[in-house]
Amino acid sequence: MSISSKIYLNKSYFKENHTDIIENDDFKVTLFRYPSGIESVKIANSKGYVELLPYMGQIIWDAEFNGISLRLKNIFKEPKPATCIVDTYGCFAFHSGLLANGCPGPEDTHPMHGEFSCAKMDEAWLEISDDSVSLVSKYEYCQGFSYHYIAQPSVSLKKDATRFTIHMEVTNLTCTEMPLQYMCHMNYAYVDQGRISSNIPATAFKLRESIPSHVHPTEKWLAYNEEIKKLQKEGRSLEVLDQPDMYDPEIVFMA
Repeated sequence: MSISSKIYLNKSYFKENHTDIIENDDFKVTLFRYPSGIESVKIANSKGYVELLPYMGQIIWDAEFNGISLRLKNIFKEPKPATCIVDTYGCFAFHSGLLANGCPGPEDTHPMHGEFSCAKMDEAWLEISDDSVSLVSKYEYCQGFSYHYIAQPSVSLKKDATRFTIHMEVTNLTCTEMPLQYMCHMNYAYVDQGRISSNIPATAFKLRESIPSHVHPTEKWLAYNEEIKKLQKEGRSLEVLDQPDMYDPEIVFMA
C-alpha cells in the first residue's frame, strides 16, 4: 500500500456535532466527541464502518458491515473515561498488554489487561491511499527506573471491504530487555449456531482450568467445562455455538 496523503489530527477538531473530514466515492471519515468527552473517528466505506477511539488506546469501539454490528451486546451507551478496560467494556476490540496481560493473579500487580488498553495516545493521524484509509495512533510509555517504549497501533479499511486490518508495532527504547505480553482482545457478538474453525488442530487447544477472581461459576457451568475436557481427551474441541446459557461465565481456550 502506497500512502498518498497524511492528515494529522488535533483534539480541537472533535466536536459533539459530527464533522466529515474526508469524503469521496469510496470513503467517508467522520470525527466527533461523545458527551463523555471521548474522541471518535468513524471510517466508512460502501459496506459499513469501523469506529475507533484515536486517543484512548486506539480502542475499536464498534464495527458494522452489511447492517450488522459485530461487537458484543453490552451495557455501555458510549465509551467512558477510564484507566482500566472494564470501566468502559463496550468495545469490539482493544489492545491488551503490553508489559503485562490478561487477568492478574494473586501475586500480580498489573491492571486487568495491562497498562495499554486505555492509554492516552500522544498523537493520531489518517493515512490515505488509492484504495484504503488507515488511522494511526502513537503512544510513548516512559517511567523512571522502569521501561520505555513507543507503541503505534493502526486500523486500515479498504474500499468495498467487509473486513479490516488491525496492526500493532512496538519499539523497545529501554536499555535492557523488556517484557512484551500482547493480545488483540476481540469481543464479537454471539452468533447462534456459529461454527468455530481454525488452521491448527483441535489438539493444540487447552481449556483454561483456573478460575479468575472476577468469574463466578455455577455448578452447571463447571459441569459443562468437564464435558469439554472429555472432548479434548478425544482430540476434539468446542466447534459449534449451540448452548448460549453455557458461555456465561466465559469459556476460555489457550492454543
